[in-house]
Amino acid sequence: MGRPFPEVCEDRNASGAELAGIEQEQWPLRSACVYSDGTAVEHVSMAVNVLVCVPAGLAVVLACVGTVLHRRARPHSEAVS
Repeated sequence: MGRPFPEVCEDRNASGAELAGIEQEQWPLRSACVYSDGTAVEHVSMAVNVLVCVPAGLAVVLACVGTVLHRRARPHSEAVS
């Protein structure tokens, strides 16, 4: 309880080291499963992914649409001049 990612931390990592603990820094932005051999596996919550990826994707789409519309409008304005 109280951990944002209890289901993603496995009891052992791929090399067989046991789970030593979970570190949370700048929660909910960063949470890591730390194993006894010193390795750590970081996880990002779905809410953070949505809050970052959706606006970034929207910015890319709007930039592409703006570029296409600018290129389509340019030949028409040059023909009028």
